[in-house]
Amino acid sequence: MDRKDKILHAAIDEFTDKGYHRATVRDICNKAKANLAAINYYFGGKEALYREIIESVFNIPDPFDLVVKDRTYEMKPEEYLLHWIESFLKCTSSENPLYKYRYKIIIHEMVSPSPLLPEIMEHKMLPRLAKLKEIVKKLKGSQTPDDEINALCMLTIGQCIYFFNKPMVEGFTGQKDFVDKNIKLIAGKIIKTLTS
Repeated sequence: MDRKDKILHAAIDEFTDKGYHRATVRDICNKAKANLAAINYYFGGKEALYREIIESVFNIPDPFDLVVKDRTYEMKPEEYLLHWIESFLKCTSSENPLYKYRYKIIIHEMVSPSPLLPEIMEHKMLPRLAKLKEIVKKLKGSQTPDDEINALCMLTIGQCIYFFNKPMVEGFTGQKDFVDKNIKLIAGKIIKTLTS
């Protein structure tokens, strides 16, 4: 592994664990066994390095990609959403790169936004949200106001993201594998809130 790759590996761990603001160039370089100047040489600074990490973690296939790959566009809206939610919940596994990297970074962005949040929203989050809004609109009907569609989409995503908080889920249920055992039940309950 070359020095640039070592820096990228160290950076993804630091940004995932600490978020943009608490991750330091010094800690990244120490982990990568590189000097401080290497960050500027290879990436042009901390923000540019973080941008590269964001690009990397958003290239990991996610539920939006999986449902398109599975040709679920042929499904009815309720079936499509159920499949999407189940796919989302399957990503909560601690071994899944989405859990290990992307959703942890997103949660850091929610708590303490980086300077790149507007860019992340525009180029990474909003295109995915548009796909979800399209299917929720089909489910609820074209006359449903946009504010209601937006609220339903955010509620759906929020409910799914909650299950990435393994310590909370385990604390409430007493089960480490609660989500894995109950994906269909959880997805069904989320769908019920959308269709009621």
